[in-house]
Amino acid sequence: MSGRTRKVLTPLAITTLATSVGVVGSEHLAFAGVCVTNPPADHTDIFVTNDLGSTPIVGSAISSDMVTYDRGNNARCLANEAQTWSAAHIFLGTHLSDHYEVGYLQGGDASGTSQQTVFDEYRLNGMNVFSQSYPILNDSQCSAYPAVGSVRSYKVVNFPVGQPSFTAYFDCHDGRGWRHVDTVDVAFHWHSGYTAGEVGMQRPPGYSTVSDKQQNLARADESGNWSAWISPQCAPSGWSNSPPGWGMFKDSATQYHVDSGGTTC
Repeated sequence: MSGRTRKVLTPLAITTLATSVGVVGSEHLAFAGVCVTNPPADHTDIFVTNDLGSTPIVGSAISSDMVTYDRGNNARCLANEAQTWSAAHIFLGTHLSDHYEVGYLQGGDASGTSQQTVFDEYRLNGMNVFSQSYPILNDSQCSAYPAVGSVRSYKVVNFPVGQPSFTAYFDCHDGRGWRHVDTVDVAFHWHSGYTAGEVGMQRPPGYSTVSDKQQNLARADESGNWSAWISPQCAPSGWSNSPPGWGMFKDSATQYHVDSGGTTC
C-alpha cells in the first residue's frame, strides 16, 4: 500500500482462490485493539528490499512468509479503509509509482466493523488501478491472519516470464498449497522490477505501532529462477514513511521484522 493517500478497498467475493471455499463476510478480532471512531491518522509505511550495495536487485517475482504479532490499537472504524497491512511487492521497472502487491490487512468493512482480509493492489503512474479486498476464507480454519504468530505466505509472480502479466498467490498452510488470488495484465512493458516487503498502518497519534515479521524471503530473477534474498535493507530514501521510534530489524539474510525501535526507514 505504497503512497501517501488513504487506502479505500473494494470488498469482493472470493471466487478465484479455490473451489469449495466458503466466504465469511467479516470476523471480529479479539486482538485488533481499541476501535476508535474516525480519529486523524498518518499513513505510515516501512519498505524493505533485497539490497546489493545501494541498488536493489531486479527480479520477476517475490515470495514471503508473513508472521503477525501485534496489530496494536489502530482500528479506526472507517468503512472500507485499511488500518494495518503487510504485503509482498514488485515495483514495476524502476518506477516507484508503479507496483503490484499482495498481502493481508486489518480494515473496516462496509459498515466500519474491523475485519481481516487478503488483498491485492495495482498502481500505475501513482494512481490506483484497483485495490481489492477478499473476505476471510472459512476453509479448514484458514484465514488471512487467524491468530498471533500464525504464518501465511504470499507471492507475486511474473507469468508468462517476460510478458507484462503478474499473478498473486496466497497460502494459509492448511495443506492445500498456493491459492490463486488475482492476475493483472500491466500496462507498458513491465515484466520485472524491485522486490520489496512492506508493513504499514493508518496510525492515530498516540496509538501503538505494528509488529510484524517477514521470513523465508525469496525472489526470482528475470528468467524466473528462484533464489533466497541476500540482505534485507531499508529501501532507498523516499520509499518509506515511518515515524520515529518504529523501525526495521534485520534478523538474517532472508528475514526481518518491524517493531518499536530498530532502524528508522
